[in-house]
Amino acid sequence: GRLHHITTRGNNRRSMFADSEDRERFYALLDEGIATYRVECHQDVQMGNHVHLLLEGAIAEVSELMCSSATATRSRTTGATIA
Repeated sequence: GRLHHITTRGNNRRSMFADSEDRERFYALLDEGIATYRVECHQDVQMGNHVHLLLEGAIAEVSELMCSSATATRSRTTGATIA
């Protein structure tokens, strides 16, 4: 598969994670999706209101992974959804 640099951020540039539980939930959903969609994550970097991911896989699989994990993630505290 090809390498893809993906960024995802909170709505309205708000913080993606209100606390460690939000962060853990995001990464748990990402891990589930990686197993489901046959995508490999080579690197991730958390930057306050966004995350950079270096993913390897077919573009259709990467797209499905990001759609499934992003739409399922909403900060409990801030209400920000990941876009």
